[in-house]
Amino acid sequence: MKLNSTHILLGILIVLAIAGGAAMTVWPSAPASGTQVVEIVPTSAPATANASNQPEARVGVYLSGAVVNPGVYMADAGSRLANVLLLAGGASAEADLTAVNLAAIVQDEDHWHIPERGETLSSFTGLPKPGENAESAAAVQDARRENGEVDLNSADVELLKTLPGIGDVRAQAIISFREANGEFTSVDGLLDVNGIGIGTVEKIRELVTVE
Repeated sequence: MKLNSTHILLGILIVLAIAGGAAMTVWPSAPASGTQVVEIVPTSAPATANASNQPEARVGVYLSGAVVNPGVYMADAGSRLANVLLLAGGASAEADLTAVNLAAIVQDEDHWHIPERGETLSSFTGLPKPGENAESAAAVQDARRENGEVDLNSADVELLKTLPGIGDVRAQAIISFREANGEFTSVDGLLDVNGIGIGTVEKIRELVTVE
């Protein structure tokens, strides 16, 4: 049987159709027009905070008197007065460093006054004069009232040390201030004592009195 041109053309079209279908199954189809292809890149999880990198506690201390640069300085908790004095540029040439305890550990809101040589403000020395911190037995007995309050005007060192935030140095400074300047007229008078700041006063305000 002879094939005419029509039969031959039809056969070619059928072969092309079969070949085209096979090619569609092998090659991926291109995205439709207007379709946005987004590439997702995995990201690492955010780093967690390292507790060891947390800033250490800091305290603010006010230095006045015979200091190169008087003012408020921030220091690490547990620092000694000598360290804070260095932050202020050190003591001036007129300073009497024998009148202060440079080894004292400073606390937040402390006020330390560095006296000049010959300065009579013993309230700032932090040191009692020999024999002047002794209290009579009767005064000690009356220093703590029946309600438990400590009388700032008659308490001795040991009794003052029972108050929060008051150690040997501060207790002796309170007594030195009292003996040099007279009795306290209010609890806020403690702010004039070297080494005692508003934070300490607020801690003991309800525990002390002035008689």
